[in-house]
Amino acid sequence: MRAPLMSKEQATKLLEEVVYERVLACVQLMSLFRFELDLWVAVHEAGLGDEERSREIASEMIDRALHRVADDEQRYALFDQCEVCGDDAPKPSAS
Repeated sequence: MRAPLMSKEQATKLLEEVVYERVLACVQLMSLFRFELDLWVAVHEAGLGDEERSREIASEMIDRALHRVADDEQRYALFDQCEVCGDDAPKPSAS
């Protein structure tokens, strides 16, 4: 029996990096960057913090929004059925 090419920890780390790169390829980074700049200016002009704090607030808001995407049922709205298991895809809840 051959020794594995890499440990489970190494394989997990590699898979995490591949997933990150694939997700990153799905994001329009320039649009996100422009929006973050707009938000930064709006937060600063609203008097919610000095320039540095306004940048932090804008970054935190975008970070929270990106994390919410993972739980948003709208990701499945394009499908009638799950392509993996065949079950009906969840319908977005009316919020």
